[in-house]
Amino acid sequence: MLFTSHVLPTIFVQNKTNSTIGSIYFTYAGYRSDDPVIKNLESGKIDNVSMYSKGYCGDKSLIMYYYDKNKIKHEHIVYDRLGFDYVSDIIIQILSAEEDGSFNIKVDAD
Repeated sequence: MLFTSHVLPTIFVQNKTNSTIGSIYFTYAGYRSDDPVIKNLESGKIDNVSMYSKGYCGDKSLIMYYYDKNKIKHEHIVYDRLGFDYVSDIIIQILSAEEDGSFNIKVDAD
C-alpha cells in the first residue's frame, strides 16, 4: 500500500518591516480548504503555515494575499511551479510596506 503526504511544503514568513502586519493568506487555484493564514505578524518575527494538498495535481502558482487598511486586496505569486512532489520549504521576507498598502517581498524557494 502506498501512502502519500497531504501537506505541501512549509511556508515561512519573516516580517522585516517596522510594524505588525495583519492577516496574510495563502492559496492556489482549486484549493479545497480554508486558506491558511498568518495573523498579526510582529516586526522582526517569523511564523509559518502549510498547505493541505488532498486532491492536488499538476503545477500551480502559490499565491500570498492580504488586505490593506482600505480593504483593498493585494496578491503576490510567490512560487509558480508548486507541484505535488515539491519538498523544499518556501521562505518569504516582507521587506517593507508601501504607501498604497502593498508589500515589497523577497522569496527563497528551491
